[in-house]
Amino acid sequence: MTEQSNLPEPQAEFTLVDLLTAIGEEKTLIAGITALAGAVGLAVALLLPTIYTAKTTLLPPQQSQNASAGMAASLGALAASTGIAAAFKTPEELYVGLLKTDTVANALINRFKLKDRYEEDTLVNTRRELARNVRIAVDRKSTLISVEADDTDAAFAAQLANAYAEELRTLMGRIAVTEAQQRRAFFEQQMTKAKDELARAELAVRQAQDKGGLVSVDAQTQTLIGAAAQIRGQIVAREVQLQALRPYAGPDNPELRRLLSELSSLQAQLARMEGGNGAQRNGKGDAQAALANVRLYRELKYQEAIYSAMLQQFQLAKADEARDAPLLQQVDVATAPDRKSKPRRAFIVLGCAAAGLLAGLMLAFVRRSLRQMREDPATTGRWAALASAWRLRGGAGPATPGGNGAS
Repeated sequence: MTEQSNLPEPQAEFTLVDLLTAIGEEKTLIAGITALAGAVGLAVALLLPTIYTAKTTLLPPQQSQNASAGMAASLGALAASTGIAAAFKTPEELYVGLLKTDTVANALINRFKLKDRYEEDTLVNTRRELARNVRIAVDRKSTLISVEADDTDAAFAAQLANAYAEELRTLMGRIAVTEAQQRRAFFEQQMTKAKDELARAELAVRQAQDKGGLVSVDAQTQTLIGAAAQIRGQIVAREVQLQALRPYAGPDNPELRRLLSELSSLQAQLARMEGGNGAQRNGKGDAQAALANVRLYRELKYQEAIYSAMLQQFQLAKADEARDAPLLQQVDVATAPDRKSKPRRAFIVLGCAAAGLLAGLMLAFVRRSLRQMREDPATTGRWAALASAWRLRGGAGPATPGGNGAS
C-alpha cells in the first residue's frame, strides 16, 4: 500500500472532446476576436491606396561575336563613366545597370516632376522612392528586360514604364557603348580640334592681309607646300587612328601593323620633301615678308589637310556606327492597366481574420488551462503563493502549499 501511494498520479490526457469543449466554452471570445481582426483588416485594406502596375519589355541589342568581344573590352570603362560599380558578365546586365543609373533616374525625376508627386524634398529621397516603385529585371533564358512601374494613376504608370526605354535610348546615344561609337566620338573630338586650329590659321592669314597685304608665293612653292601639307595631314590621321586602335589591339594586330608601316613610310617621304624645300627666294627687301608668307601659307594648308583627314575619318566612323549601332527594341509597350495590382483587399481581410481566429483559439486554450489549474486542489496553494508574491501592497506572507497555513 505504501509503494502504491508513492507512485505519481497519471496525467489527464487532452482529448478531442476537451478541445471541442474548450472551443465551445470560449466561442463568444473566439468569434469576437476573429470579427475584430477582420474588421481591422477591412479598415486597413480600404485605407490603402489602389496601385496599378504597368509593364514594358525590352529586347537589348543582339551583338555579333566580334561586336560582343569589343563590347566586353569596353564594359569596364563604360561602367566607370556611368557610375556603375558592378562587373557585368553579359550585355543585357549592362543595359539593366544603365536603366538603374542615377542619370536615368534624375532625367525621369525632372521629366515627370517626381519630387512633387512623391512629396519628397531631396533628390536622394526621390530616387529612393522611385526605386521602390519600379522593378527592373532580366530573363536569363530569353535575355528580355522587363520594367514594371507602380503608381496610383494607371496612365502615369504606363508613361513611367515607357519613359525608361526612351531615357535608355537617349543615354546610349550620348555615351559610347560599342567600339564603333567610341571611334566616332574620338574622331569627332579630333575633328573639332582640327576645325579650331584651321580657324586660327585662317584668322592669322586674314590679319596679315589687313596689316599690309601678302607678298605672293610662287606656284612651285605653293605646290610643294600643298604636297607636304597633305602628307602631314595623312601622318596625323594615321597617328590618330593608332591612338584610337591601341586600347583594343595587341602588337600582332594586322591593322595596327599596317598603320605603323604606312606611318613610317609617310614620315620618310615628308623628311625627304622638307629636306629639299628651301626658303622662298624673292628680292632682298621682301625676303622676310616672303618667309612669313610661306609660313602662314604652309600652316593654313597644313590645318586644311588635317581637318580634311579628320573629317574623312569621322565620316567613316559614323558609317560604322550606323551599321553596328545597338538597336534597343521595345517588344511590349506599356499600356494603362484596367485592373489594380494591389492591395489585394480580400487577402488582407481573410489574413487578418485567420490571425484573429488563431489568436482567439490560443487565448481560449490558455483561459481553460488556467481555470483548470486554479480549480485543482494540488495547485491552489501555488497560485496563492504566486498572487501573494506579486501583490503590490498590503500583502501577507507566503501561503503554505496545500491549505490556508493552519497547523
